[in-house]
Amino acid sequence: MNFTVSCPQSWQMNVAVRPDVLVPVVMTKSLVARDTPLTANDVELKPYNVSAQRRDVLMVLDDAIGFSSKHALQPGRPITKEELVSPVLVGRDQPVMIVYQSAGITASMPGVALKNGRKGEMVKVRNASSQRVISAMVAESGVVTTVSAE
Repeated sequence: MNFTVSCPQSWQMNVAVRPDVLVPVVMTKSLVARDTPLTANDVELKPYNVSAQRRDVLMVLDDAIGFSSKHALQPGRPITKEELVSPVLVGRDQPVMIVYQSAGITASMPGVALKNGRKGEMVKVRNASSQRVISAMVAESGVVTTVSAE
């Protein structure tokens, strides 16, 4: 911002001002490794000057808790949404429950995930009984819903 300062004695001066805007933002308390899900013990709100920040920083702890880091997060540095991803809910070679729902009927069967998956992602799953491989959508931790058989 630029201001003009003047006096009745007919002098004036142009002054450039950059305000400091301190607001509480989400930061990590210590170094957080890549792909680490954040817990309430990992993050805190601390005052930070956002006037020079180019990206949107998180201002609510719940916007970070439960998400995983795309890269290592340094302590004392604001966290942005772009640095976080949904956590892996289904792990490769891990047992999952395959759930099928149609017309009010629900069936579930055990299976094994063939790759890691985050909520809403499609993963290949092997039915433990038939050994058939299907595509399924990750619904929650250890649970997938069927979409199509291959």
